[in-house]
Amino acid sequence: MKQSKKVQIASETRVKVTSKKITDTLAVLEIEDKLMTDEHIKMIQNGLSELLEDSFRQIVVDLSRIKRINSSGLGSLISLFNMARNKDAELKIGGLNEFVKNVLNITKLTEVFEIHMSQEEAIQSFQSSSSR
Repeated sequence: MKQSKKVQIASETRVKVTSKKITDTLAVLEIEDKLMTDEHIKMIQNGLSELLEDSFRQIVVDLSRIKRINSSGLGSLISLFNMARNKDAELKIGGLNEFVKNVLNITKLTEVFEIHMSQEEAIQSFQSSSSR
């Protein structure tokens, strides 16, 4: 009798989406690996939906651990932006590698998103704007 083996589909996929609470209204959505497949996009959208349901209205999307981005990834960023705006939340991007930064520049998405060089800078921009 043969023993069955568990097969992991897309074993090279190591995408990790985590969220962390900074304050009662500010949270960070960290994305690690690639922003390319439909599976990744659904995970990211689910993460944002959970934050919005938990009344977070200031959200930083940390892209510092993203290696590459394609049109699906760009579409997911726009989708995240619209999801946040529809819930009266503000979304900022913190941390970009040179490849992702160039893609956002070429596609003019730097005019849509408020982009900061690091997660910490994006967090601080929320905190300094709320203290005014």
